[in-house]
Amino acid sequence: FLLDISPRSGSRLDLTAFIEGFYNSGSNTMIKDTVRVYLRNVSSPYPTVDSAKGILNNSGTGSFIFNNAINGVNYYLKITHRNAIETWSTSGNSFTNNLLTYNFSNAASSAFGSNMIQVGGKWCIFSGDVNKDGIVDLADGSDIDNDAFNFASGYLVTDVNNDQVVDITDAIYADNNA
Repeated sequence: FLLDISPRSGSRLDLTAFIEGFYNSGSNTMIKDTVRVYLRNVSSPYPTVDSAKGILNNSGTGSFIFNNAINGVNYYLKITHRNAIETWSTSGNSFTNNLLTYNFSNAASSAFGSNMIQVGGKWCIFSGDVNKDGIVDLADGSDIDNDAFNFASGYLVTDVNNDQVVDITDAIYADNNA
């Protein structure tokens, strides 16, 4: 067995993930938004090998292209979003023939530490980490409250449900996840 260690241009990750505040379990759809996915080495200190930015669409799926991925090498997947908790895959995953498919939404155990919340039948990444310090806490709630008080609107990190208005609904996500 020979391990192919040459980089493959254009390795594709087909990812399924839902962001809690963006997902509507009644319609089983998500408001599409941008995420960044990092490939991390599975050996401590888990250095970043590559990253790709893309959109998770209304069905929670997206394709991400990595130029530095190597077939047969295990990587942790790390997802970051503008106002959700950074989430890692549970185990190392490898590309085969320049393709990897991973679904965070089918089980809590798909994420390291099972740090997702069930909404309807989907496991979703926690919303509300607007200051990107790795936890949803009073500081996030304060940022949301300040923007709500000032009637802020638009594409803002404090708009946790992406309805283009920062209001009490956004604060509820952060309060519930704190």
